[in-house]
Amino acid sequence: MLRRLTEELRQAGGWRLAVVAAAGLAVAVFLYRSDWPLYRGLRERGVPVDGWVTLKGLNAPDELSYSFEAEGRTYSDVGKAGYGNRAFADLEAGDRVLVFYVPEHPETHCLGDPSEHLRDQNRAMFLPLAVFSLALGAFLANELKKQGP
Repeated sequence: MLRRLTEELRQAGGWRLAVVAAAGLAVAVFLYRSDWPLYRGLRERGVPVDGWVTLKGLNAPDELSYSFEAEGRTYSDVGKAGYGNRAFADLEAGDRVLVFYVPEHPETHCLGDPSEHLRDQNRAMFLPLAVFSLALGAFLANELKKQGP
């Protein structure tokens, strides 16, 4: 069955569209699985807390190491500036930053407002999903045209 479908796609020239559609869908799924659920959970159950910058530019030129306290413990991680905090260039070690965390699980946290992170994630997922939809639509239109009226 799959072999017949593959052969039909190849003969119809639709294999290019299928590859583009699959690539667009794969990118969107990867983006969704990576951070989207984290930011969604933090937006729904997270609470804001003041954190502080511990180091700038450790792993990448625009990343900050930050820490915050919750439940009597200090938690640390790395994140990008912005998202409700000042720009990277405007922050120094010791500066206060906004951090969101889940009170029941303080190890689940992010630097900045998760709603702003989600906005960026949604924009990043839109393009691959749009490419997938357009490629699928073009493929289906091509198939309908071949079948005639």
